[in-house]
Amino acid sequence: MTGSRNLTADNKGNDSRPVFAQHRRSILYGRTETAYHNGEFSRLWRHELNSGKNTAMTGTLDTPALALFLIVFFWQVPHFLAIAWMYREDYGRAGLKMLPVIDADGTMTARQMLVYTLALIPISLLPVFLGSASAMYGFGALGLGVSFLRSVWAFAAEPSHGKARKVLHASLVYLPVILAVMVGERLVRYFFV
Repeated sequence: MTGSRNLTADNKGNDSRPVFAQHRRSILYGRTETAYHNGEFSRLWRHELNSGKNTAMTGTLDTPALALFLIVFFWQVPHFLAIAWMYREDYGRAGLKMLPVIDADGTMTARQMLVYTLALIPISLLPVFLGSASAMYGFGALGLGVSFLRSVWAFAAEPSHGKARKVLHASLVYLPVILAVMVGERLVRYFFV
């Protein structure tokens, strides 16, 4: 078969459907981000909820995966809104109708950031309550969540470019560190408990 490609097999004839699914998801993600920037926030929700279909490939949805999905889902809103607040003039000139563009004083933006960050704290503790993580992870997640909340609270008290940048930095610390704590806690339990 020259000139054509079987999308379910790689060059060696191995089944590569998960790889194809990953490419499909990145294409969908790019489309969703574009729609999000055009002000169609509901598409982002639908995409994130539909991305659970990747789990459907295995036929199971275990609770730690669901908890991880929820952590990333609730983390992304304050992260994105901080970026959007910092570049709201640019987005406005481009004609993109996003919350920070239409919210001149920042109260609605700050409210959304607070709601999602406040929800993120108990959601990040779900692995402890579900028994898939120990108290070591719980203390780390709680500390990270409170630190993230402090930066969002400061933005909510007085929205500014500098405080939005601090929220962005806090979000960029939060996600990789909470994932590292999650993995580190697992390794400690695996090797030493």
